[in-house]
Amino acid sequence: MNVYHRILTVLSFLCLSLNGCYRADRETVIDKTPFIIDDKGVIFQCNPPLVRRCNTATVRIGLKKDWEPEPPWNSIKFSDGTRVCFKCFLTDSNDKVYESNCLGKSGGELDIRFDPPVPKKIGITQVKIITDAVVECTYVAWHDFQAK
Repeated sequence: MNVYHRILTVLSFLCLSLNGCYRADRETVIDKTPFIIDDKGVIFQCNPPLVRRCNTATVRIGLKKDWEPEPPWNSIKFSDGTRVCFKCFLTDSNDKVYESNCLGKSGGELDIRFDPPVPKKIGITQVKIITDAVVECTYVAWHDFQAK
């Protein structure tokens, strides 16, 4: 039995090692300096490139004002009534562009989502975010996680 338990332990360790996202959220801060997004957009260069390792990845933004998502889930509404549409474009190392398709709220932060998901193991070298109104932000990050 002792050998059997050792084999199970080694196999369990290998499975957890191979699945790097087992119960783990990974957030890579792209920029933690406050910034403003408007209709001209803001561009962030990513060096090293961002890589999706888990089954879902979003661009997460901290907003200075209170807000709620608005149907059809591509805009938000601030507490003062202002509605703002967001668009996000990810560019990979081969210059292929991925466009966001909906927004969500996670822990008070804005999650910009991509469906179909950005393929795994490609390098995202640039993030561009555009809004149709001026929006003050506190940070932007790449959030890589296992969706339930």
